[in-house]
Amino acid sequence: MKPIWDVIVIGGGQAGLASGYHLKKQGLSFFDFGGRRRSGRSMATVLR
Repeated sequence: MKPIWDVIVIGGGQAGLASGYHLKKQGLSFFDFGGRRRSGRSMATVLR
């Protein structure tokens, strides 16, 4: 049986998103297991 994901990333902050980016570049599938509904909240941009 093939696993659903190659890697599970714990945390959806800046490091988690950067890890996901590099994993995808290597052709690996991953699941971002963050504690919030949206990932990378500290990097969100607010337009006025």
